[in-house]
Amino acid sequence: MSTPLTICVFFACGMLVTAALHWCCLRAMPGESAARGGLCLLARAYCRLVHRLKITGHENLPADLSGPLVVISNHTGGLDPVFIQLAILRPWVRWMMADDMRMPLLEPFLNWMGNIWVDRFHPSPHALISAVRHLRSGGAIGIFPEGRVPEPAHEIRPFLPGLGHMVMKSKARVLVAIVDGTPHTHELGQDLFTRSNSTIHIAGVMSFEPGTTPDEASDAVRERLVQASGWPANDVLQVAMAGPNGIRLAPGQTGSGGVGSTS
Repeated sequence: MSTPLTICVFFACGMLVTAALHWCCLRAMPGESAARGGLCLLARAYCRLVHRLKITGHENLPADLSGPLVVISNHTGGLDPVFIQLAILRPWVRWMMADDMRMPLLEPFLNWMGNIWVDRFHPSPHALISAVRHLRSGGAIGIFPEGRVPEPAHEIRPFLPGLGHMVMKSKARVLVAIVDGTPHTHELGQDLFTRSNSTIHIAGVMSFEPGTTPDEASDAVRERLVQASGWPANDVLQVAMAGPNGIRLAPGQTGSGGVGSTS
């Protein structure tokens, strides 16, 4: 085979492989870019190999998940958003995350993912406004309404303010998920390399009638999370912050059950 023909054959094969990968990435997350689809494929492989992720409850999802959707779950660690994204059959979820979770190395990536940053100690309406705008455009917002990883685990703590207002202002449905079995670590990033048998259970999707108050909506979602998980409700608010150097208490908090500022 002549050199020009060899080059043409290799070029054609490269184009075919590239096109096949592009097609696979687009199919991995319909409605999103190939880059995000490719990230989804890598995340699936990682979660299956490292965390043996098991997903249940797909029968509790409606056939159509389009339109405004708020995704909530208990919080167990930094990998929860990845697991939940893989568990639901709809485009990209933008997660609301605390400012104290910022890490310079990962921040460009998290911003590319569309995270909405929340200052838990200096409340501002900007994060809520951004979330409601995204929901009204038909998007999905993810939030951990307990505000932190509860200690001890397997309890449902009170929800911080904001969830009910977000749901009622945007007329969004609420998808309730339960995360369990994830690595229990106190250092950010350590859970990436700790093997586990993680599970995600989709408990269902809730809708609220006009006239429901924000508090009623929030209380109903928390009750659904308690019932679906089978874990007890602990009504003591627990607020803390997890920075790059590990867990630290919120200002004015005296222990695991202390009350700090909320967002």
